[in-house]
Amino acid sequence: MAKRLVDRYRTNWCRRCRNGTLEGVPACLRHLSADELQAVELLLRWAQPLVDRWLSQLPPVCWFWPVPVAGHFVDATTFLFDWQQSRCAICGRPGQRGRARSDSLVLDHDHKSGIARGFLCHPCNKREGLDRPGDGRYPNYRRRPPTALLDISVRYGQRRP
Repeated sequence: MAKRLVDRYRTNWCRRCRNGTLEGVPACLRHLSADELQAVELLLRWAQPLVDRWLSQLPPVCWFWPVPVAGHFVDATTFLFDWQQSRCAICGRPGQRGRARSDSLVLDHDHKSGIARGFLCHPCNKREGLDRPGDGRYPNYRRRPPTALLDISVRYGQRRP
């Protein structure tokens, strides 16, 4: 039944609600038969424990970046930003240093200790502060942030020399 609802002349959209389709099947799940809905529910029930177990183990992307050999640097904040290569430490989204634009990276810090952790994009910076951010990248980032990987300590708000 689901395949009959697909309008092939309008680039695989559902005829009833005009939602997109996934390989010829309505992606909205509203127009599936009872058997098809039961199969989807069974798949979701079977996959949920796997997703829950896997999601908590996700590392932030900065754990995969090569750590430079210890050396002398003038400014730890600039060194951290350069090491991240203008990327978010959690998701890897590129950005620019500063606060003026939506694609900028901000320096994340621990509010209790005042120690900086790394540069994050705005969406990751918002989610990082939540109690239950959704996946394991955020608690793993807090446990071992870029500053810990690089063995540097940066106080948030510290002025450059």
